Amino acid sequence: MRVLFACILIMLWILGAGGCSDLPSGGTDTNPDYIASVEESLSGQGVEKVIPLRFVNLLDCQPSSSGCQWKDRYNDVLRQVDVANQVYAPAGIQFRMKSFEGYYTPTSADLSSSNPPPVSWATARAEFGQVIPLSIGEWNPGVSKPAWVWLMAVDTVVAARDNPEEYIVWIIKETVGGTSNGLRPELGRCVALNRAHLSWKYSTLAHELGHGFGLWHTFELPTTPDPQTQVPTTLWDMWDMVYKPGDTFGIIGQPPVVHKFFNNRAEAAQHPVSELAIINTHINGQSNPRQTPLQARCPA
Repeated sequence: MRVLFACILIMLWILGAGGCSDLPSGGTDTNPDYIASVEESLSGQGVEKVIPLRFVNLLDCQPSSSGCQWKDRYNDVLRQVDVANQVYAPAGIQFRMKSFEGYYTPTSADLSSSNPPPVSWATARAEFGQVIPLSIGEWNPGVSKPAWVWLMAVDTVVAARDNPEEYIVWIIKETVGGTSNGLRPELGRCVALNRAHLSWKYSTLAHELGHGFGLWHTFELPTTPDPQTQVPTTLWDMWDMVYKPGDTFGIIGQPPVVHKFFNNRAEAAQHPVSELAIINTHINGQSNPRQTPLQARCPA
């Protein structure tokens, strides 16, 4: 399964998904005028888990106003879900769009600022409480944090606790750095998509959900300890995602040293970590095709 998920993430990168990092999920709504639902049947063949997704648009305009054109992204979201289902089918995971919703949330609709003003819990509760039932006692009403911190907190603590089978995908006008974001499980629960990415890269949802399942980029080395054992991760533990690079050009008169790949952790541990590199289709080989690990391993 570990190799399978590694392959999935490599596939996502090849598909060209958006950026990444952190953010949240959640709840319920009572105004059907603002919700468009889709209940598409699945064959169930080979499916081990079907995850309902609530797509929640955080808006800086009133959802019912004629100038607030948030519903025009509906078909793009359907395509995002379709691509995600194709990507995760080999792992037995499928997704179902439960709803497509919009709420007026002026302090959290645009999270582009790297130095945002603090927002009180009372204000955050008033906005996010439209999406998820929130108690004023969840946090101290006088405490102030940036809106994106409250978004992650609400999704991680409240939504995951009260409705763990459901996943909220937050759609935001802008996120920090202009990226879309997926929070790995050891950091919390939250997926937030930049609205512009919905029609730009249809693999964005699949990519960010991958982070939500605990996957890293193919060019990243996990630096956090194993959440269960608290033992730091090393390249030896990632033996199926690393290799020992061969010579770039070889020595004149001698054949070049080929890349070395591993069948298990014990083989990788025979080499110092400093001699290993992550198999990375994004960076490896851009300046020298002979250094592209997947070309060396799979010379189609």
